[in-house]
Formats: sequence, C-alpha cells, structure tokens
Amino acid sequence: MCDESEFFLLPFCYSECPKHFYAANDTSASAGAANETSSGVSRARAVCLRCHVTCLLCSGPAYNQCLNCSIHRRLTVDHQCIAVDADRHLSVLAVVAIVVLPVAVVGVVAVTVWQWLISRRNSNK
Repeated sequence: MCDESEFFLLPFCYSECPKHFYAANDTSASAGAANETSSGVSRARAVCLRCHVTCLLCSGPAYNQCLNCSIHRRLTVDHQCIAVDADRHLSVLAVVAIVVLPVAVVGVVAVTVWQWLISRRNSNK
C-alpha cells in the first residue's frame, strides 16, 4: 500500500505520476478494500492512469486533455496533440539546401578568387 502522498502504478508507488500517466483517485470497491485505514474507514487510492496515446503529459484520459505532446506532435490551444507535418519541414530544409547552400558556395569561391587576385597584384609590385 502506498503512502497517502503517493500514487500507485503497478507494481510501484510514485511521488508523482510518470510521463504518459495522470494522477487520479481510484474509488472502485477493490481499491477501497485495499486502502482501509486503521480506523476501518476506507479511502480512495491515488493511482496513475494512462493518458491518451498522443499525450506526453495530461490531466485526464481524453484526447483533448493533453498538457504536453509526444515527439513529432504539437499542442493546440484546445489541448490536443496533433501530428506535425513532417513533409512541410522537409520541404523547408530542401529550400534551404537548394537556395542557401549554393549562395554560400558562390560566396566562398568569390572570396577565394578575390584574395588570389589581391595576392597576385601584390606580388607583381
């Protein structure tokens, strides 16, 4: 049995629920029987229950109770974790590779040629 300040997640007790789980009170009959106090009064057992599969952290089991998202997902204003458009991110990287890289190469070549011309001019003096 867990301490009063702990949460049960089979087979351990935690001071806080791990990622992908949220804290709840298990008020089922079996939980009450397992958590009978010394005075004979049963109390609800604090447990960790599974978040929706898209959530990393959540406040409940539903898809719109996410507080933080798993990798490759983003949190919306209505607390849903939606997939990040991987194709869009790849297309941005492709544009960077196609536009920026050649410009950088041309810049390096131009500087190298400029330095060569200056050194040649200085050696002819």
